Amino acid sequence: MKDHLHSVGQGYFGHLVSAWVLAAQLVFLLAVLPFVLVVHGLLPGVWDSVVSDKIEALNQRLQSGWHGEN
Repeated sequence: MKDHLHSVGQGYFGHLVSAWVLAAQLVFLLAVLPFVLVVHGLLPGVWDSVVSDKIEALNQRLQSGWHGEN
C-alpha cells in the first residue's frame, strides 16, 4: 500500500479523496453519456462529439496519472 501511495506522491487521505472524486465523475459520465447517445442517435447534428471527447479526455487523464488532479 505504501509503495503505491509513494509512487503517486500522495498520502492516504489525499489518495482517498482523489479516488472518490474520480469515482463520482465516472458515475456522472455513465449516467449522462447514454442519454447523450440516444439524443445524438435521433438527431445526428446534436452533440456530435460529446461522447468521444469525454472518453478521450478521461483516457488522457488516466494515462497521464490522475492522482491529485481534480
